[in-house]
Amino acid sequence: MNKKEKLLIIVCVAILSLNFSATIFLVYRELKRDAVDDYQQLNLYEMDYFLENSLTELSMYQLFTLSDSEYMLYFYADDCSSCQIAEEYVAAYVDYGFTDRVPIYFINVEENEELLALEESDSLNPEEFKVVYTPTLLVINNANVEYYTGSNSVYDVLDKIVRR
Repeated sequence: MNKKEKLLIIVCVAILSLNFSATIFLVYRELKRDAVDDYQQLNLYEMDYFLENSLTELSMYQLFTLSDSEYMLYFYADDCSSCQIAEEYVAAYVDYGFTDRVPIYFINVEENEELLALEESDSLNPEEFKVVYTPTLLVINNANVEYYTGSNSVYDVLDKIVRR
């Protein structure tokens, strides 16, 4: 075999490798796009879990004493843009069944205006606590209450629970 034939074989192998790599990349990109589309199609407000665990007309004291074990209270508003971002995280948490680890209950502050306040309070006492920002996530475990606001915080808390 002369140098030209060897060079031709090397070029052909290189072209085939590039075509194969490009094909794999295109297939991967399409699979990733499908996964993202599936994830974005989750609608929290249509999920059975959401419908079964939406709470209305409960006092803050009642919300703080729902269970002896760990649970979360997710306060949201329909017209809140940060809540719409957090909704994707919460929907994935519900869809993947992590509610078996720590259940989450949903409270629409627009339907429960008595739970709202204009000024933030340092108190996590159920008699005094009011929601100022949405989304707000409370993680309640016995007498311990952890308070988080904003979509990034919601993501971080849910991620921490998922990684347990």
